[in-house]
Amino acid sequence: LAEALNLPPALMEKYFAAADKVLDRFAGRDDQGKPLSLNDPAAKKSAQARKIVFFVASGAGLSKHNAARQIIGRFLRRAYRRPVSDDEVERYVTLFDRADRRGEGFEDAMRLPFKAVLVSPSFLYRIEQDRVPAGSKEAYRVSDHELAVRLAYFLWSTMPDDELSALADDGKLFDPEVLHRQVARMLKDPKARALTDNFGAQWMQLGKLANARPSTEFFPTFNQQLRQAMHDEAATFFDKLREEDRPILDLLDADYTYVNEDLAKHYGIAAVQGKEMRRVALPPNAHSGGLLGMAAVLALPSHT
Repeated sequence: LAEALNLPPALMEKYFAAADKVLDRFAGRDDQGKPLSLNDPAAKKSAQARKIVFFVASGAGLSKHNAARQIIGRFLRRAYRRPVSDDEVERYVTLFDRADRRGEGFEDAMRLPFKAVLVSPSFLYRIEQDRVPAGSKEAYRVSDHELAVRLAYFLWSTMPDDELSALADDGKLFDPEVLHRQVARMLKDPKARALTDNFGAQWMQLGKLANARPSTEFFPTFNQQLRQAMHDEAATFFDKLREEDRPILDLLDADYTYVNEDLAKHYGIAAVQGKEMRRVALPPNAHSGGLLGMAAVLALPSHT
């Protein structure tokens, strides 16, 4: 909703602070501006990233301005999750030139345009361009890059990877066969766990489980460990549907579930030991299959 997309000054300040923290880490400094130890994993990552990003600056025959332009163009392409125009790149190069004229070193001068990118609307929001007149109800197709972004943030909760972006660059993503292959690939990727954590968990309302208070008269063994196992059963069940490409109807009717020792005892399922969740066949005396029989779902109404 457009009404909800306003950016209060206090939130904008937090974005600026977050951008500063990111750039400090990138430069190998902690929150106080002190250099990180070379033994620190974060320092090693930032050193490697700086090497990659600023490698172009050492290219033969490149002026500082042109080196900055190449770096900013590449960074913008990633940050905006789409191709960028020369005018867009030039706006940020102007910030570099301003810092360069003040006598700042190359890497320090790059901090200003990088920070501006990290607080820009095109980075903070997933923007789609209107292609019909204002007020029109006519449907229209999104661009290949907008489709790539929709897919990536729905399935991965992050930006498109190089393969998805390259297909969008070539205008191939709307090809039904290409799209099918990409969705199948993305669902098998470990990043698709985000579909469970950021969509499935909300859809199943697992966040409410933290406030569940089943009656101790009927459930005297209920404790924090059992609560966590109840959550993990539902989350694992949902995630395995994705990972193993199982039928969606398993959500309503299944002859299996995922339990650990605590939850198995709660359900009356024998021969399960340990804290890890594992798949088990449901015996006749266990709960009914699918989400509606799971303890996490049944406990939701028991809030105080």
